[in-house]
Amino acid sequence: MILEKEHIIDFFEVDHNAEMTLQAVSRRFQDLATSHSDKVGAGYSVLRELCFVWFLHRLKIEMIDTPKLLENVVLSTWT
Repeated sequence: MILEKEHIIDFFEVDHNAEMTLQAVSRRFQDLATSHSDKVGAGYSVLRELCFVWFLHRLKIEMIDTPKLLENVVLSTWT
C-alpha cells in the first residue's frame, strides 16, 4: 500500500534561506507514517490494546531539490 499526502511548506519548517529543514522533513514523514499505520489497522489505539508499539527504524529520504517556503510537495510512504 502506498500513501501519499500533499503538503505546502510553512514558515516554521524553513531555515534562513527559506529551505525546508531536515528536521521538518523528518517530522512530516513521521506524521505520514502515523496516518499510514492507522489505515492498515496498526494505529495507536489498536496497538495500545495489544501492548505493542511501532517506531520508525530507518528513513530513506530522496529529494531532487530542497523544498522551499510555500512550495507544494507530495510525501509518500509504503508498506
